[in-house]
Amino acid sequence: MSSILLGLAFGDCYGLEYEMLWPSPRYYWLDERELCYGCVEDRRRGLCLYSDDTEMSIALGEYLLEVRGFSEEGLARFFVRRLGTDVRERFYSLAMKMFVDHVRSGGRWYGFALSAYGPNLLDDPSPVVRAATITISSRSDEACLELAARQAATTHGFRPAVEGAMAFALVLKRLIEGSPPLLAIEEVLDLRLWSPCLREAVTKALELVDDLPHRVVEELSSLPKCLQCLATAIIAFIRSGGRGDRALAASISMGGDVDTRAAIACSMVAAHRGLDAFPRDRVMKIEHCWYIRGLGERLWRLRDEGVLDRLVRRRLRS
Repeated sequence: MSSILLGLAFGDCYGLEYEMLWPSPRYYWLDERELCYGCVEDRRRGLCLYSDDTEMSIALGEYLLEVRGFSEEGLARFFVRRLGTDVRERFYSLAMKMFVDHVRSGGRWYGFALSAYGPNLLDDPSPVVRAATITISSRSDEACLELAARQAATTHGFRPAVEGAMAFALVLKRLIEGSPPLLAIEEVLDLRLWSPCLREAVTKALELVDDLPHRVVEELSSLPKCLQCLATAIIAFIRSGGRGDRALAASISMGGDVDTRAAIACSMVAAHRGLDAFPRDRVMKIEHCWYIRGLGERLWRLRDEGVLDRLVRRRLRS
């Protein structure tokens, strides 16, 4: 399922400009035929640029392939080396900018979450979307859950964000295995792993699928932002009928953090239907699209080798 990262990049690229131009939720569901596919464009190359969501997911994949293992400190140092070097900065959240500055100045990976500023900034969906990379490269549920949690905790020591990453990673895994969308989500929700907050977010998402976008946003507004993003992405995915353009349209309809929501929703579409669910000409306009696809294939081979699964099994036995 190397197409998952490209599905993620599709939602990120084409959701980003809508987030800037139309941040409020709409009073009707946008039809996919109304999409103009505006994007933040590199006019010299004629390509659509992705944001921090795709760049961090790529960086996590590169780290896993480089070290063929995982450590929080190693990932933190890799992020500092890999992220934020682009002049555009790819619209990184304040939390990620401060985390990079903290590690670059000599702090340990866990120090930012314990700092005076950390707790006020950590409600961020960035670690949720990154969990797609973990699903592609992990074969067992145990590895998928543990590594999704650890990569989220590395930059965001915030329980709802960690749980959101775990739940998203496992839903993607169920979709890859062939479960229908609603069954995949319900199977994950039935596990005795989740806090009442995450259960509420996913349960509400399933109940609100047929409501209007502004009502959906209003009903979910009491949840942490990271779980709001996951819940609305689930709604966009269910409404998509297995089509990437419909998932994008539904994500745009709900306003707010459109690029991250669309990235999560479209990666679920890719896990369920593959790359054929997306308009090929739009996928080809994404910068580095061939590199992203190749990275996904290399991560899938890492999964087939069982490298990360053996790592987690050894840790659980020790």
